Amino acid sequence: MKAAFPITLENGVIVRGNESPFMISSDPGFKGVSGNDANGNRATNIVGFDGQDLLKRCTRTDCANPILDTVLFRSLW
Repeated sequence: MKAAFPITLENGVIVRGNESPFMISSDPGFKGVSGNDANGNRATNIVGFDGQDLLKRCTRTDCANPILDTVLFRSLW
């Protein structure tokens, strides 16, 4: 599902969709933060923004790449 901007995260960060790419934390153990998009849809395990889409940490134990694009679920690393 495509997230509708702005997305308000529980840590107070608001992602408007026009920001430069960023990671919420540089801590490799950071599990992500949850929030809601403009339509009230829940977003979980968010670790950053790639300039177009939210970045999500995969919580499955069999993930080869822990950071995924939340919309396309393509591997970023």
